[in-house]
Amino acid sequence: MCFMHPIKPEEAIREAYFEHGIRVFSLDSRSELDKIVRATSINAQPATDLTLCVRIQIGAQSSKLNFDAKFGVDGREAIELLIETRKVAHRLGVCFHLGSQTMDPADYEQGGGFPVLYPTMSSPDLSVFFKNIKDAFDGLALTPTPRLLAGPGRALSAKYHSIVTRVENRRGNKLYINVEAYGVLFDGAYMKWRYKARLLREPPSTPEDEAFSFYGPTCDSLDYMPGPFYLPGGVREHDDLEILNVSAYVWTMRPFNGFSSYKYAVLKTRMSYRLPLQGPSIRP
Repeated sequence: MCFMHPIKPEEAIREAYFEHGIRVFSLDSRSELDKIVRATSINAQPATDLTLCVRIQIGAQSSKLNFDAKFGVDGREAIELLIETRKVAHRLGVCFHLGSQTMDPADYEQGGGFPVLYPTMSSPDLSVFFKNIKDAFDGLALTPTPRLLAGPGRALSAKYHSIVTRVENRRGNKLYINVEAYGVLFDGAYMKWRYKARLLREPPSTPEDEAFSFYGPTCDSLDYMPGPFYLPGGVREHDDLEILNVSAYVWTMRPFNGFSSYKYAVLKTRMSYRLPLQGPSIRP
């Protein structure tokens, strides 16, 4: 297990090290390095088993949500921090975050957190991403060979999380649902990403698909997901909808104004299964 946030409370570092056995930490400043050393020391004796990763800036051009502006060091500052970190680290590494939904394999010559394809987005097969990483890594010819870790990103997490919501009201092609933009559907509201959506109804609705937008249950107009989300034109009040590929991040979002107190269901199967929904069978 790794503790990879570049800015951590000192008490959280201490708990991670002494109570949970975590030895891998990231940092992007001298003050964070000093904090890690203090928090993991015993009787003023620094720890001797730390793996410390200096977070550097990369600047991936194809990411839909850039993470470089907030964390990471570059240039001379990065070199100096690596030198200082080497003095106290049992193992030294570098880490970085390309950003969420980085779609161009060329950016992955530097690493990965792999994307999922939402409607209107396109990218090559994941095998192209993996090849770019391997070729770039092999080209470094480092001795001894360092250990390479890459986060799976939404390519893994998004496909295994859906949310079921209810239509409370329909006004033209605006659907008022009981899930808000401040939690599960944050990306749909603020990143304007379009999720796939399905109507859960038996018997199925027959009208052709139409473009819809969603309003959440809170009182303000910012609680809005423009979409468009394509659903059968016969969708109506009290219908249930499945919104797909919402990713693992959604379950960390806190409820807002008492909304979004979810019940969780875990499906454990490798079999193809069919739900009473509009569309083909789902393969988990």
